[in-house]
Amino acid sequence: MRTLLLFLVAGLLARPAVADGPKKPVPHTDEQVAPVLEKYKKDFAEQDLDKRLGALRALGKWRHKDVLRELKRVFLKEADLELKAAAAEGLGRQTCFVSDAGRTLVESLDLWKTWASREDPKGDDEVKNEDEARVLAAALDAVGDLGWKEGWKALKPFIEHDHDSVAGAMMSTCGKWKEYRALPILLEWFNFY
Repeated sequence: MRTLLLFLVAGLLARPAVADGPKKPVPHTDEQVAPVLEKYKKDFAEQDLDKRLGALRALGKWRHKDVLRELKRVFLKEADLELKAAAAEGLGRQTCFVSDAGRTLVESLDLWKTWASREDPKGDDEVKNEDEARVLAAALDAVGDLGWKEGWKALKPFIEHDHDSVAGAMMSTCGKWKEYRALPILLEWFNFY
């Protein structure tokens, strides 16, 4: 019995210490990001949309204040909806700047809440409706990835959005947040289907 206790105590003492909670992400340095920004500016200046999207997605993987600034610029000012969606995905990775990225996403979502809400779209309207839904879903996913809950009041109506992928993205965001205030609305959806 003593031997067993000795082995148990030795096993407990030999375990590595567990850190207190997850580590806070650290931004990349200016030296690390400078060549990435230079390549991005060169590739993003091209007319080819695929090259521009690739450059934007590569840039979005870096956590830096200049990257955040460029992602916000593209998300807010570019007319192309595919570029806006890619910028939203990149903003979701800016975990060092949660409130800045989250605020940008939520304020834009609040302004664009009527997007992808056309009744029975046909032709070009159907394509635009799907592209708008892609932007909204990417932005909602990004807010969920950031864990920025301060926009709950503005985002709550997206649970009942006309477009299923937008409503689904908001439900997923509520799940990532573990947002208890969404439960009554989610239960209504569950009972509806």
